Amino acid sequence: MIVANHFSYLDIPILAAALPLRLHYVAKAELLRFPFFRHFFRTMDIAIPRTSPQGSMKAYRRVEEFWKPGSAVVVFPEGGILGQAPAMTAFRPAPFAVALQQGATILPVSLPDTWKILPECPRHFMRPGPCRVNLLEPQFPETFHGDEKALKNKCYELIHHDLLAHES
Repeated sequence: MIVANHFSYLDIPILAAALPLRLHYVAKAELLRFPFFRHFFRTMDIAIPRTSPQGSMKAYRRVEEFWKPGSAVVVFPEGGILGQAPAMTAFRPAPFAVALQQGATILPVSLPDTWKILPECPRHFMRPGPCRVNLLEPQFPETFHGDEKALKNKCYELIHHDLLAHES
C-alpha cells in the first residue's frame, strides 16, 4: 500500500508516471460524477463513499483484491485535497487498519511540489517547476503488532518530516 500526502489533482498522474508499478487508486466516489475526472480515474478501482462509514470500510476491504506482484494500492489518507498545503491534515485510520489486517507493507511517499505546480485554488493555472516524489522508509505490519494508531502516526510523521525538509 502506498500512502501519500494529497495537495493537488496532480498527485495521481505524478505517482503513475514516477512509480514502475500498476497502481490502483482509492478515491472518493464523488469524482466519478464529473466527466473530466471520470476520464482520468478510469483506473480507480476502489471508490470510497465518504458519506457512509460502513461503506468506507467495505470499500477498503476490497483492497486485497488488487495486491498482486507488480502492483500497489494508492491511498491518500488525508481524505481529499483540503486547501491546506503545505500542511497536512490528520490521517484517517481505515487504510492503516486494513493494511494491518491484511499484512500489507506500507510505503509512505512525500509529494512536496505538486501544490506549487497545480494549486487547489481554481483561480490558478499550472506552473512549470520540478516535481519530486520521495519514497520513504517502508513500514512493515509485524513491527506494529496490530496497533493501527502507531502505524498511522509513524506514516504521518515520516511524510510530515520529509515535507518540512523540502519546504522552500
